[in-house]
Order: sequence, then C-alpha cells, then structure tokens
Amino acid sequence: MAALTRAARAAALALALALCLPLSGCGGRARPEPPAQPASAPVVVYVLADFSPPEELAFARLSELFSRGEGGRVRVELRAPSDYPPSETAPPPAAGRAPSEGATGAAAGVPATEDASPDPVAQAVPRASRAREAPQIAVVGEAGFAALRDAYRVEPLGGSTAAALARALLPPARKAAGADGPGEAAGLAALPLDLDVDVLYVRRGLLYRPPASWQDVVGVARRSTSGGQEAGPVAVGEGDPAPVAALTLLGITPGASEAPPSVAPTAPAPADLAGPPGQAAVAWLRAAQAAGDVRFVADPAAAFASAETGLALAPASRLGPLEAALDGHAAFVVSRLPGLPASARFAVPLPYGPRAAREAAARFLAFLARPASQSFWAVETGRLPAVADAYGTDAWKAYLGHHPEVAVMEDAVRTAPAWPPELVPSAPAAARALLAALLAEGAARPPRMGR
Repeated sequence: MAALTRAARAAALALALALCLPLSGCGGRARPEPPAQPASAPVVVYVLADFSPPEELAFARLSELFSRGEGGRVRVELRAPSDYPPSETAPPPAAGRAPSEGATGAAAGVPATEDASPDPVAQAVPRASRAREAPQIAVVGEAGFAALRDAYRVEPLGGSTAAALARALLPPARKAAGADGPGEAAGLAALPLDLDVDVLYVRRGLLYRPPASWQDVVGVARRSTSGGQEAGPVAVGEGDPAPVAALTLLGITPGASEAPPSVAPTAPAPADLAGPPGQAAVAWLRAAQAAGDVRFVADPAAAFASAETGLALAPASRLGPLEAALDGHAAFVVSRLPGLPASARFAVPLPYGPRAAREAAARFLAFLARPASQSFWAVETGRLPAVADAYGTDAWKAYLGHHPEVAVMEDAVRTAPAWPPELVPSAPAAARALLAALLAEGAARPPRMGR
C-alpha cells in the first residue's frame, strides 16, 4: 500500500510538472512575450524631379534626415520623369471633383493630355498623376511652375528671400467658383526650393579689374595683362535669355556712356522686348559680337573651363563644376552685371495619393524650408538658398568663408529682377527669339574675333 502511495504521488508530481512547464510562473520561468505585431509600413512620399547626380545625393541625405525625424514612419522616394512613360489612358471624369482617398490625377480633374511646358517634370505630371505611385510633390522651374499654377492654385511658403521674386511668381491662391478640387480654400503652399542667377566668371590675372557694368564689357577682348595676354571675348549662352532681358531692362544702346544706376523690380515684358528697348538690346549685342567682345557658345562654362575664353556669363550654380575643372576657385574671380533676372525652382505639392502621404508631403516641404535644410541643399548643389534665414546659418557662413565669390552671387540674386507670373514663360521665350534671330543673322558672317 505504501509502495502504491509513493507510486501514485510520483505520477501526480510528473503530471503536475508536465502541465506546469508551458505555463508562466512555474519554477520561476518568465511568461514568453506574445508574437510581435508586424510594424505598419511607412508612409511613402513620392517626389517627381529632374535632378543632377549631386542634387540626387543631397536630396537623399535630406530625405533620410526627415525620415529619421519622423521616427521612420515616413519614407521619401525620388521619381524621374522617365519613370512615368506615356501610356494610353481613359478620358478623365469631369473636372472640379474633389480627389478621393488615393485619387489619381484623372479623378482630380487634371487634363489627360501632355503638358506643353518645356519643363520635363511639368510634362510628366499629367501621366504621373494616373500612376500607382503618383507623386505628392513636383520640383519644377519657372516655366514648369507657370504650367502648373492654373491647375494647382498656390501661395508662397513664408520666409523666402528675394521677396519680389517670390511674390511675383507665387501669387495668392485663387478659388474657382463652385470648385471643390485641388487648391480649394487657402490653396497649396509651394516652396521656392532654390535660386540661380547669371554671373561673370573671369580668369584671375587677365584683367586689372573685372567688368562691373555692361559698358565695361565693350573692348574687353582687347584689354590685356601686363604680360600682353589677351582677355578674349565674353562667352554668352546661345539660348540664355538673361542678357537680352538685362540690356532691354536697362535701356542700353550702342555707344552709351554708362548703364542706368537703378534696375526695375520686374524683368521686361514681351512688348518691351519687341519694341525699341528690345531692338536696342539686340543692336548692342550685335555690335559687341562684331567687335569680338561677345561670343555666343552652347555652354559658356565649358568654354571657360577649356580656356577657349577668359570670361564667361554663366549661372552661379556652375561654380562647383568650374572649381573641379580648374583645381579650385583661386583660378578665377566672380563679378556681376546689372539687370540679369534671377531664376527659381519650386517644390509644388500635388493632390494625389492617400491623405497620409499628402500630409507627410506638407511636413516634408516645411522641413525643406528650414534654414538648415536650405543652406545644406545650397552648399551641396551649388545653387542659392530661397529662404532668407538660410544666409545667416553657420553652415552658409562657413561656406562663404571658403568661397568668397559666393558673396557676389548672393548680392546678385538679392537685387535681381524677376518676370511676373503672367509673363512666364512668354517673356523668356521672346528674349530667346530675339537672340536666335541675332545668331541667324550672323551665321553667314562669322563675327570678327580678337583685335
């Protein structure tokens, strides 16, 4: 009986242990954690842009910092116009309907036809809006912005520099009667992402004093250093409307003694370009070309880097490539000529995709507008900040300390005129047409170079 009792007790203990092992609390074992719930996928913001390789790297870094600040819950992905190839699509519903959750461009009332803008991003927006990965932000130049502003009523994000430029290119939002689609109520806030302006690059030592006015350019090809080396003509872009606009705005004529001291706040209208001011500008360029003081080339910065010419009128954003080609900025100095219009690029919000993606896109735009983000972007891409406070950051001041010529560029963009929205892109196109006519006229008679 005793043996049976011991056997019964042993069996009961074994059964208790078998039942206890899977349970928490037995023998001091901790309760296993429940299986981890799969983390929700991050919200993806798609940005449509046509960036250069350095700009892609800078954008990737800023996107990473933004995602980190969002706790990894948002991811920003870059898309190029080529990622949205043309395809046959059904006609869109009637315009004016509010975009639903995840709505495409067709549902938002955006035309199905390709945009006629010369900006490749603006051209891609209609077809990109119908894609599964529709963009929430498009980065466009002034011509592209002009093409989008009627479809997406926008207003400026505060704090932009060159206030006249921002006000001119980003008019207050307009609400169409009865419309409840994109841009309703207060409109969308478009961010001026960066600025650019033409400056004069001059090889160091060629001239005692770099040209500071347009009249200084006259005869520059015949000026030389004490060693007798000729400075050569100023290389000007064949398709650059800025010189025509500047000369028209300033009212310079051949033989004039000096340029007017002041500059109008806006660049010239097509009527001015077609009238006596524009004709005087063309006459000035024609005389400068015939004298060998101005030479029109496809890429002024490339001609400057290859020593084809000692002076070049080229965008401020070409500073980095020129430094790389000429082993540093000590090889040249930067000057500015009055009246050259500034240009801008804009990050325009688009009403596509899920609401969470559109809200995250708005936060990303605000992040890009921060002075630290603006100065980082400008330093890495070679363009100029579009937010005034960025010029006061330590990063920008350090950049200025290593590149003193950037101070000239900063001054140039702060005082540069701009085309108002109703004149973009018609006025730049009119200036290019004048330049094309001038070049066609001189094609049969190559301009005289040198002395």
